[in-house]
Amino acid sequence: AGPVTPAPGKLVLLGCSEMFRRNFIQQGGAMDLFMNSVDGLTLGEDLIHVRGKKPVNRTIDKPSAASRRLWKVVNYALASTTIAAIGIVVAVLRRRARNAYAMKYAAGS
Repeated sequence: AGPVTPAPGKLVLLGCSEMFRRNFIQQGGAMDLFMNSVDGLTLGEDLIHVRGKKPVNRTIDKPSAASRRLWKVVNYALASTTIAAIGIVVAVLRRRARNAYAMKYAAGS
């Protein structure tokens, strides 16, 4: 036998076998990797670029009338009520401090 000359080849190296479990393959992500690997090894790398990612629907649903009403109440009523409540608490605390100060110096004279 003559000398052996190495021929160019391709190798797919995967770091984990978990992707080949039945329930994980059926989810789709591992199946795309597997199909791209097989296509890249057998048919060439050009086919890998042709198969794109699956489109994902990312539209935002229009909120219902009840949901819009709730957010209007939260934005208008709750925010205003919170600001008013904080103002009332601050006014009461200032009045107590002023009365305590006045009582302290009124008792001393």
